[in-house]
Amino acid sequence: MENINQAGENALVLDFFQDTRSRFASVLGTVMGPSFMVNLESGHSFGLFVRGRAEVGLRGVPNSLSYYAFEQVLEGEEFRLDRFKGAGMTWTEIGVNYAREFFTDQGIFGIGANLKLLNGYEAFYVDNKSDFLIARFPGDSIAVSDLELSYGFTTSSADTESVNPQRNGRGVGIDIGAIWTIEDGPDDYRLKFGVSILDLGRITFNRNLQNHDIEVSGSDGFDADDFSSVSNATDATELLSELLLDDPLESTNSRNFGIWLPTALSVQADAKIAPLVYANATWVQSIPMPGPAVARNNLLAVSPRFEHRWFSLALPVALHNWQDFRVGTSVRLAFLTLGSDNLGSLVGRGSNFTGTDFYLALKVNPFQMNFGGGKKGSKSGGRGRGKGKNVRCYEF
Repeated sequence: MENINQAGENALVLDFFQDTRSRFASVLGTVMGPSFMVNLESGHSFGLFVRGRAEVGLRGVPNSLSYYAFEQVLEGEEFRLDRFKGAGMTWTEIGVNYAREFFTDQGIFGIGANLKLLNGYEAFYVDNKSDFLIARFPGDSIAVSDLELSYGFTTSSADTESVNPQRNGRGVGIDIGAIWTIEDGPDDYRLKFGVSILDLGRITFNRNLQNHDIEVSGSDGFDADDFSSVSNATDATELLSELLLDDPLESTNSRNFGIWLPTALSVQADAKIAPLVYANATWVQSIPMPGPAVARNNLLAVSPRFEHRWFSLALPVALHNWQDFRVGTSVRLAFLTLGSDNLGSLVGRGSNFTGTDFYLALKVNPFQMNFGGGKKGSKSGGRGRGKGKNVRCYEF
């Protein structure tokens, strides 16, 4: 960025990155609805939950599309864009949960699953199915060669000036996992280890949608300024089809499209270091799925924490997508938790901004019920469940 040193002392400078790292984009939002779980003395538990989610995940976006990399390409010089894909959607989940605990002399082994009914609302996807060549010319003209592109989107809100949420698709999903706990007394543990598959499922969209295929076997181009007067997504797709295929409706097909949930493998370990002091390690690895999918971020995190019944403080240190290092913090006061996984983005100055997040959680367990008729604190009753210190809930 030119004249960056001329910015004022308290100025916020916005610029584009100049490096060789791959690009990704991620937007996440979750709202929890009414939920409950019932733990039985026999080790069985059942639950119901409601959740709304909005996620966008683009992975493997070529670095050559970065601002400076693209601007530095000589006019008429071709460069290659590797295959990439991404998607985004909003949806709700109505789920049921079942978990079973098996008690041993050393601790507890648990397995569980969430089965989710998915209602899809807005969605889009883009899938560049093969490498292709692109070149830039004077006047913002762009030429492409050997392009094979598929994309689609819902239209209930894309072609209107206001948000008009409608259910445009349905699907099912599942989470499944297991956890092993080595106990340290009736209400504490020495080690927990868990593994799970998250968000295995797919939503098929079959209402209020457009689906497009564009194949350019030779070379063709268009002027980016032609899109300056476009007012909605439908007009943009028809113009692109006309410029590349000589027909505004040539790219359109009648197929429905499906989008996979952000499926991932999650492995966690949590150890007691000293009284009230614990350390957690978490590895989340995105699992590639066939076809359009919301890409989940990869994560490797270590989180030391001080934990008391009424207060806890954690300092997570995380590596996102194997290239973005972040330090966060989390504070819990009784039932209220506040935190961020990227503390530097909220309080830091003079550093490169790659993203931000903030979360708030309020968790209340208002009921303690004994359904099994067992004696409180007995081994068959769950090793101290009746002491009233907390309510055990299965966690992924």
